[in-house]
Amino acid sequence: MTKITRLTNSKLSQHKQGTAPKFWHNTIMINLVMAGVLVLFGLGYLGIVNATAADTFAVAELSGRIDETKSQNQRLELDITEVLALPHVDAVSQQYNLVAASNVHYLDDSAAVAFSQ
Repeated sequence: MTKITRLTNSKLSQHKQGTAPKFWHNTIMINLVMAGVLVLFGLGYLGIVNATAADTFAVAELSGRIDETKSQNQRLELDITEVLALPHVDAVSQQYNLVAASNVHYLDDSAAVAFSQ
């Protein structure tokens, strides 16, 4: 029993003093590379998700602005219709004491002084 213990202890002490076997180096490197790739993919995923969320908020804000613009256009169309209505035109003409034209004389362009040479 002491012989096995001595062998084991001597092998352990040699193993502790020496470097790790070659296959451990390869496994560690593969694990480090895989962890790096995983971190890169994770960061890329977070970047894509963040950009998508920001775009979603921008689209929601623009959609709200479109709705506001549509309602404002409807109010303006109603105001235009009200201003162009005949009762409103009559009221404004009476307010400014306008009268209907009775005699209309159009100028003839051949008799105009500005056009003669």
